[in-house]
Amino acid sequence: MSNKKTPTNAFGPGNQPANNGNTRTKSAKVRSIKALKKVMGFDEDDLHEYIVDKAFNHQDKDMMALFLRTAIPTPRSKLPNTQFQYNRNLPYHEKCELIIEAVSKGDLSPDEGSEIINQIKSTASVYEQSELVKRIEQLEADVAERKAKPASGNE
Repeated sequence: MSNKKTPTNAFGPGNQPANNGNTRTKSAKVRSIKALKKVMGFDEDDLHEYIVDKAFNHQDKDMMALFLRTAIPTPRSKLPNTQFQYNRNLPYHEKCELIIEAVSKGDLSPDEGSEIINQIKSTASVYEQSELVKRIEQLEADVAERKAKPASGNE
């Protein structure tokens, strides 16, 4: 039996949350640009022009550093290319042990070794999942085959 009474707390035009559902505050960038507009009368483009003017026309070293930090992104660090012997036929735990041994001998850096071990773990996980899928599919096929066979009284 359904409830025929109109709810007293139904959302409608007269009953909305005070913040209209937005519980997040404005980002620091939005707040900063708003304050800049209020205090200096600048918008974002005016700010960039001001920084460039101070950096290049007035030789302001701080503004030059700020300009360069924002105009030219800092390159991401990346590990160097590494070459080492890799035996595909070894079990995953033995591959990891070889990597740990290479790190202990100094043939690989610790972060290179860690990254390679993480790659081995990811590969092992993918392999395990694909093997599980194969096994489940085989079990489902066996169950379907048993259901399809007529039941014999000899079992």
